[in-house]
Amino acid sequence: MSTTLFPLAFVGVMYLLNTYIYKRLIKRLHFNIQKVSFVFLSIVFMLEVVFVIQMLWYPITESPTLFYLLSLSVALTVSLFFITLLYDLVHTTAQQIPFDQGRRRFMKIAFDITMLILAFSYLLKGIIGGIKHPELNKVDVYIKDLGFDALTIVQLSDVHIGNTIGKDFLQECVERINALKPDLVVITGDLVDRKIEDAKEDLSPLK
Repeated sequence: MSTTLFPLAFVGVMYLLNTYIYKRLIKRLHFNIQKVSFVFLSIVFMLEVVFVIQMLWYPITESPTLFYLLSLSVALTVSLFFITLLYDLVHTTAQQIPFDQGRRRFMKIAFDITMLILAFSYLLKGIIGGIKHPELNKVDVYIKDLGFDALTIVQLSDVHIGNTIGKDFLQECVERINALKPDLVVITGDLVDRKIEDAKEDLSPLK
């Protein structure tokens, strides 16, 4: 039952998010890009449907490029949703401020241009962040009466071993972690994006 409900719920949520983006962002922009945007969002939604089908039944030959494209469609919708929320909030608030029509029109155009630049920048940053090597962030935490002079903990998170990230990537992570000579290593979620039996070989560097 759950294997049926979850994909249906996922597709339903993606449909609602794309509809919200179109109605509350695209249709309210000063620029006439509704037709192009409607086609774009429709393609994104269809890719999200294919994403669900592919993840459940793998009717299409597994391909890192295909998986990245399908995953990107979901990321685009989620990112645009949060941008639309911000636009909706500011736009609705600004409508309550008394301005003459000329000034209101100028501010609307300026605001729309700013939001489009913000949207493209945010999406581009997300795409770049998704393909670059993980960053090492060092944080010093002072704990009274710890019982050690120093304790080094390495936290590994959001590795997402799957169709686009495999053994070589994880091996590099392991080598970087071992070079730090930690006392403890913790893995805190989103380690695997596929069935665990299909990812055993890719996970072998963790041994």
